Amino acid sequence: ATARKWFPQQSASQPSFRVLTFNMLAPKYAVFQQFPYATPGVLSFEYRRSLITAEVLRHQPHIFALQEIAETEYKQCFQYDFAAQGYAGFHSAKWVGDGLALFWRTRKNPEDPNGIRIEVESQSLQKITIKHLFKRRHIRSVDSPVDKFLDLMERLPTIFQIGIFNIFSNDNPPLRIALCNTHLHWDPMEPHVKSAQMALICSRLESLNLDIPIIFLGDFNSLPFKTTSDQFDTIPEGTQIESGAYHLATKGRLPWTHVHHPISRQQNLRNWCEQHNKLIDDFPFSFHHNLELSSAYLDVMGAEPKFTNFTQDFKGTLDYIFYSRSRLKAVGVLEMLEESVLIDQIALPNSWYPSDHLSIAADFLLPV
Repeated sequence: ATARKWFPQQSASQPSFRVLTFNMLAPKYAVFQQFPYATPGVLSFEYRRSLITAEVLRHQPHIFALQEIAETEYKQCFQYDFAAQGYAGFHSAKWVGDGLALFWRTRKNPEDPNGIRIEVESQSLQKITIKHLFKRRHIRSVDSPVDKFLDLMERLPTIFQIGIFNIFSNDNPPLRIALCNTHLHWDPMEPHVKSAQMALICSRLESLNLDIPIIFLGDFNSLPFKTTSDQFDTIPEGTQIESGAYHLATKGRLPWTHVHHPISRQQNLRNWCEQHNKLIDDFPFSFHHNLELSSAYLDVMGAEPKFTNFTQDFKGTLDYIFYSRSRLKAVGVLEMLEESVLIDQIALPNSWYPSDHLSIAADFLLPV
C-alpha cells in the first residue's frame, strides 16, 4: 500500500496525542453485488482482517474508533488483535452484523517520545429512544406527520459510544477528554434523518454536562457541501449548501429553512406544526447546541478532504473528526491518497485497502 503523509510535518518536541476513525466495512456489506469491480477473494473477511488491523496500526493512534464492526468479529478477532498491540476496547452493537468500537492505548509505545498511556474513566453506549423522549414532552399525535416522522426515527437507531479518558504523557499533567463515536443513517434520500440524529446526539452530549474537551468522530454519511443539483437535492445555480448534519455540528444551529431540516424537507410536517401552533425552529426537537465544535481537517488544511469514501459510483467525504475548538488545538491530520493511486484498482475496496472508506486521523496538542 502507498504510504500516506501527515500535514504538516510535526516536530518531535511538540507533545500531542493522535485519534483515528475508520469505517472498516462490515462483512455483511462486503459483497460482490455491492462491489462487482473488486478482485475475487479480496472481499472475504479472512483476506481483509489483517489489512484492517494494519490500516489502523500503521498510523499509531492513541485512541481510535471503528464503525461497521460486527460483534462476532470484535469478540473473536479484533479484540485480541489490538490487545496484542497494547490496546483495550469495547464494542456496541447497532444491529445484527454492525456496530461501533472504541479502542485506547493502555501501555506506552517504546517508540513514542511522549510516552503516552491512557486510562479509561468510564465507557458507555448511548441509545436515544424517540418514543420515550416525546412521550415525556406530550407532543405526539397519532397518525400525524410528526408521529410518522418519529416512527421513522425510532426504526433507525440513533446510537453513539462515549468514553471518558485520562491521557498521561511523561511528566505532564493528565488531559481528561470525552471521545464520542457514531455512525449516522446511510440513505442519501433522507438527509433530514441524519440532521435529526445529529441534533439528538449533540443534545444528549450537552445534557451530560461533561465540562471537558470533546472529540466527536465517525462516519456521518454527509458531504460537507454540495454545489450542484442531484437526485437528492436541488441547488440553485451559483450557490452551495452544507449538509444539514455537517452544518449543525460546526455552526451549532440548523434553521428550519435549511433543506435538510425535517420541517423544510417535509411540507406536511411544516403544515402540521403551523396548524398546531408549534415552534418550528425547535420542532420536532431542538436543532441547536453549544458544544463549539470544529472540524480538524478544515482547521488544519483549510478544507475538508476531497473524499474519504471512494467507490466506482461515489466519491466524497463522509467521515469527520469534530472537536471542542475552545479547549483543544488540532495540529496535524493524515492526508488522503491521490485519486490516481486508488483508480489503479478501479476503486475501494481492493487488494491493498480493505474498506470502501479510508481512515482519517488527527493530532491534538497536550497540555505541558
